[in-house]
Amino acid sequence: MDFKEKILNNISDLIDKQNAKGMKKYGHSLEDCPPRDYDWQGMIIEELIDALQYQQKQMQELEGKYNNLRTLLDVDGRVRMQEQNKRYREAIDEANFILSDGEIPPYTAKYAALIHLRKALEESNND
Repeated sequence: MDFKEKILNNISDLIDKQNAKGMKKYGHSLEDCPPRDYDWQGMIIEELIDALQYQQKQMQELEGKYNNLRTLLDVDGRVRMQEQNKRYREAIDEANFILSDGEIPPYTAKYAALIHLRKALEESNND
């Protein structure tokens, strides 16, 4: 079954359900309905207003879900940033400890590399 057939079948099913609902409520089909018994234009307007209200309600629900998701993502992003900052701080502290330990003489390649690493981590941490 292709896409068009699926849509047509879905619409046909919806029409059948709506007709069954009307038959139960009014006791006859739309086809058998006496034309002067109903204000068709008024009923159309009522149905459209109902549809508009349903659509607005759905939009409010979706906006609420969207805002909740944004809040969750924002909180999650802050948590990840805090974890990343903690790792940076630990790396900076470790570099400071190694540098202050005195095991690596100043002005050696390792010393310079640690200074460079510490500076890069501090800059990343401030971003």
